[in-house]
Amino acid sequence: LDVVGGLVIREGGFLSAEGAGFRGQGHGGRYRCARGYTGEGHRGGFGDVDVQARGSGGGGGRSGQDDASGGGGGHGEAGDPGAEGGCGACREACPIPGGRPGAATEDDLQTTALFGGAGGEGGADEDGCHPGAGGHGGGLIFIRTMTLTVEGQIVADGEAGANGNSSCGGCGMGGGGGGAGGGVRIETLGPAILGEGRITAEGASGGRATCGARGGGGGDGRILVDAGEIDGRTQPAYRVP
Repeated sequence: LDVVGGLVIREGGFLSAEGAGFRGQGHGGRYRCARGYTGEGHRGGFGDVDVQARGSGGGGGRSGQDDASGGGGGHGEAGDPGAEGGCGACREACPIPGGRPGAATEDDLQTTALFGGAGGEGGADEDGCHPGAGGHGGGLIFIRTMTLTVEGQIVADGEAGANGNSSCGGCGMGGGGGGAGGGVRIETLGPAILGEGRITAEGASGGRATCGARGGGGGDGRILVDAGEIDGRTQPAYRVP
């Protein structure tokens, strides 16, 4: 967004790229005894049925009784792993691995920029129903203007992973991993009045498995502010070039 003059985002207004980054996915229809999809990340992986994470995309949960949840996507920091599956004594003796977390990436919002990694899908158990889909990662927002005042919000957060659904019967659909935060880059010649917590690129929470475990949360994204003067705080904390 290039603005000639000043830009004011008024109270109640917002710029949003929430969930507009790398894509999470879930199986349509009834799904039985299988791993969850891997979330899309900077090394591919969209739709791969693989417990391993692919770059910044979270890995899918494995299947079993009861199955595991997907890993969270990564970006500015790694995501969280998906919770293990298994029931009762089975979980202690032979836990079912959760999806691996998406990795942190090295983009700096100056020479390179990446979306937030997507979360992995939860695994499906023998009862067969609907595991939680992985959440999409946050997108990118670039703003160049003379001055900036933020009274509303600028949002590049990840999307939450979906909850597992066992309405078909039984118990044990894994929750989806949360998407990682995306990126926000702001350039002004004059002051940048950011407000307090009005600019965010946060990772989202994982979805709940029907047996209680959760998908991994997504990692936070990145915020870069290059301004003549800066007032305010962001989440995560901005850095300067």
